[in-house]
Amino acid sequence: NNLPLPSVLQIWVDPFYQSIEIRKFCQDNGIVVVSYSTLGGQHFYRNPSLKNVVLESKVIAEIAKRYQNASEVQVVLSWAM
Repeated sequence: NNLPLPSVLQIWVDPFYQSIEIRKFCQDNGIVVVSYSTLGGQHFYRNPSLKNVVLESKVIAEIAKRYQNASEVQVVLSWAM
């Protein structure tokens, strides 16, 4: 296959959907990963009967409390960085 690899790939990544294999491939091939739906909106989009599983996660809420009452959004964005 002589097709060039992309330099950037935008994929769905959040704490519960980490796309580990794709991110590893990108890292091994010098492809920058840009994530979308990091705050969990993709779960709701795919199934509107679900809550936002990321921002309403008890685990993320507990982590937020441990860090001087950080918000759940701050915890998730810190994880993503």
